[in-house]
Amino acid sequence: MRTTRAIVASLLLAGLCFSQSSPAWASAEEAKFYLESARRMMQSHDLRGARIQLFNASKSDPANPVVRIELAKLHLAEGDPISAQAELIAARQRGASEEMITPVLVVALYNSGQVGEMLREIKPGNRPPAIESAVRAYIGMASLAIGDLANANKMISDAERLDPNAFVPKVAHARLFLVSHKLGEA
Repeated sequence: MRTTRAIVASLLLAGLCFSQSSPAWASAEEAKFYLESARRMMQSHDLRGARIQLFNASKSDPANPVVRIELAKLHLAEGDPISAQAELIAARQRGASEEMITPVLVVALYNSGQVGEMLREIKPGNRPPAIESAVRAYIGMASLAIGDLANANKMISDAERLDPNAFVPKVAHARLFLVSHKLGEA
């Protein structure tokens, strides 16, 4: 009888221990749910709600680099490019590819006024056209900021060629026209 009670008690204790911790796949699934929810909230401009969902995602799966990239995007939406850069460093440490980081990093560096660093760190590449278009547009605007009109013109023209309907290259081209004193074309 005593042995049976000990076995039952052990099984109950083991059950309690396992019920308190969820398996890794459950944490990844929870993080995915929170990420999707955060993305929907960001699209509807509910930044506070998105922050809560991203916090939940980071608690569910702390090693997930995508959570850090989404947090970086949230910081950019809130006007905090320095915090965005910190999240991108964390994403890189968690194994995010440069292809995932670069489109967000160019915006963070540009918006924080670190155009020199951006021009040193980020080079034109062979990314998917929509991403490469945005990257080159930001490189072009950074070149404008340091007075390199030739490189700005080349990068912005390339950006428009890669994605003719994208908004960022059009804004970059308008800035180029303004700097070049071609107000009628801006």
